[in-house]
Amino acid sequence: MDTPKKIGRYEILEELGHGAMGTVYRAKDPAMDRVVALKTIISLVLASDRGSDFRERFYREARAAGLDDESIESLLRVTLRAADEEEIA
Repeated sequence: MDTPKKIGRYEILEELGHGAMGTVYRAKDPAMDRVVALKTIISLVLASDRGSDFRERFYREARAAGLDDESIESLLRVTLRAADEEEIA
């Protein structure tokens, strides 16, 4: 699959990694004028029988990223949306 050029307001710079749940990108947030890690989740994963489990795991990882750890910059926002939908938050 090709790396998208943009997801929501984020300009995708490169793919950092991917797994069974989704992909993590290095991206530019023009609103904050900073480079961020953007984690996405595959919509088919959310639509699966275990979708609610994966959704909870996604949020649990986001909450863990907000912990006080010098190796983690900061968590700015968590948004779940389909790739082809407008972002509401």
